[in-house]
Amino acid sequence: MAQFSMEIMRLTGSVLRGNQHADRLPLPIALRYLFVAGAVLIGALGGRRREEVGSLLEGPLFKQFGQTYLTIYIEKTIQDVDAIPVPEIVEKAVEMLERLSAVARAATSTKWLFQFKSDFKDGQTLSVDTRFANHLADFATHCRLAPPDGDAAWKLNFHMLRKGFVTSAYHGNLTGNFDAINWFLRHRTGDMTRIYMDDGRTGAISYLRSEVARLTRQQLKNLSPEEEKYLADAKRALQDNANRTKLWDAGRQEFFVWSFMEVYDGAQQPIGAGAGRMLDMLTEMEQRAHARTRIEAVPTNGPSDVRQDVLRQVKVAAATHFLEPVPGVPMYCLFKKGRDDHTHLAECLKCRRAASLPWREAASGLIETKESGLGFLFGMRCATIPHAYRDHI
Repeated sequence: MAQFSMEIMRLTGSVLRGNQHADRLPLPIALRYLFVAGAVLIGALGGRRREEVGSLLEGPLFKQFGQTYLTIYIEKTIQDVDAIPVPEIVEKAVEMLERLSAVARAATSTKWLFQFKSDFKDGQTLSVDTRFANHLADFATHCRLAPPDGDAAWKLNFHMLRKGFVTSAYHGNLTGNFDAINWFLRHRTGDMTRIYMDDGRTGAISYLRSEVARLTRQQLKNLSPEEEKYLADAKRALQDNANRTKLWDAGRQEFFVWSFMEVYDGAQQPIGAGAGRMLDMLTEMEQRAHARTRIEAVPTNGPSDVRQDVLRQVKVAAATHFLEPVPGVPMYCLFKKGRDDHTHLAECLKCRRAASLPWREAASGLIETKESGLGFLFGMRCATIPHAYRDHI
């Protein structure tokens, strides 16, 4: 964690010190970068989301038993203010934001830290864009940080800082603990944290793959003993990750098949708005199975052959359909990634949109996504849509 903190310090250093580079910045841009620097420190070292950082209020810090805590709104899960332990350097970032926003807070009678106001004697107002998430790439370029190998420019979003925190705290820390990180992120279930750990898009895994490719291209005779060991360990780690992913996916598909066949055999009776959709799928599969049985016209064909055909169809469907548990209730979500009709019906995505701007009136419309909102899955709301069902034995 100390190394990660040093990297963030280096990222923000040129703005906080002011005179590192010979080129001088216009005042509005320099002030904008100060807001970005403060947000980066809080987001990366506190593992907080963009809207959570943006909703910070005046006086959010307190100490207890020598530990600094940041009082901040937690969206998606608890949807309330909570105290998060943070490094002491976050105190400096908050103090800077309080100084920058002091005039604006007094003028608007609000407590938001990400706002700025400065009036000149001639009546003109200095305009500063405090939307920090829009300027991460420009800020990194100003700090003269080279983009990743193969990229001509930075491609950044604020949530990468949260992923960076998890990667550093878990993979880069000998005492990293999954449960502790899950609680720190204020996630409701382990699944919400797991996507930070083994998602193929996570930076640590992508970096590992790029390192394997780079070292493999080199002649083996030019590798040092340390590089040879690193290459072997990295390949083994990637293979282990691939094997775990296959095992998890196989288990997921197995559960999907088991659940559908239990309903088909009459051992379980699904209830909920999604039950009709599930039964329709099974009815269509059974009709196709009967049709194939009639076409084959084998004298020995019977109910067991129809069941075997239905089982085969269910196994095919399991590869592309999902049956994920809804936290807190014996219910399952049939949301399918990439389906616009599913996206517009999903109650969890409606809740995600409503909570995306917690300090303003919720914007209308639905959020565009390819995945269900794990942080907003809730039994009572989920039961009203045709993508959820529960077992009733």
